[in-house]
Amino acid sequence: MTDDFDSIKHCMDESLEKLAAGWQMLGSLRLIDSIFNHISVSFYASDGSLSLAMNPNGFLPEEVDAKALKTLPLRMYSIEEAIQSGVNPDGLRLHAQVHLARGVPGCIVHTHSANVVAVSCSERGLLPLSQTAIEFCGDLVFIDYEGLFRGHHLDAKLVGIAQNGGVCLLRNHGMLAVTSTIEEAVYIAYYLEESCRIQIKALSMGGDLVMPSVDAIEASRHELLADRNTAATLFFNALNRTRSLRRSGHDS
Repeated sequence: MTDDFDSIKHCMDESLEKLAAGWQMLGSLRLIDSIFNHISVSFYASDGSLSLAMNPNGFLPEEVDAKALKTLPLRMYSIEEAIQSGVNPDGLRLHAQVHLARGVPGCIVHTHSANVVAVSCSERGLLPLSQTAIEFCGDLVFIDYEGLFRGHHLDAKLVGIAQNGGVCLLRNHGMLAVTSTIEEAVYIAYYLEESCRIQIKALSMGGDLVMPSVDAIEASRHELLADRNTAATLFFNALNRTRSLRRSGHDS
């Protein structure tokens, strides 16, 4: 029993460290809308139930370390309970609903990065103009803007994303990704923004654009998706090394 508890605690501590590190990384990459975006992870507690850890309300990413994260039993919370717990009520409502629909451990990241928001406002959405975008185009889900997710439940598309994992563009709003790992969540947030940035630059040039063939798009997409877990881990580790170097330089 003690070994099981120690193992669960180790997994929890590791998840919290990674979650805080990932949020700091996205902040340093300027993908976070100051204090208004959210990242969370769900994990098994010692009694076998799911708990949720989330960035605290009113804190910039660079302020958030593992100790600052808010850890709560996974359930729905009232506005007052969220405020008392130190978590943004709108963020907690959305993340708790998604984690509850998922039912197993996972990570959720929601951002308002500028180029993602811009592309989300376009009827065309994300186009397979770059190899970076090709990875996302076939599986990207689009969800129409319906306000701040207050007072209503997840629609069928969001339930599907919650249960199966995936990425969606929230029209006129931003992006939301549900993943099995924190590494993949950070990877998706960065490269989806890059895909949208490249598209905006390409369209700004005017004139005709060269579009890859359907066969090339499909082949590349499958290869990129097969490589994603490895690529996400390598990307996360590289960002973490540079983060550690910056902190060491600051401390010295």
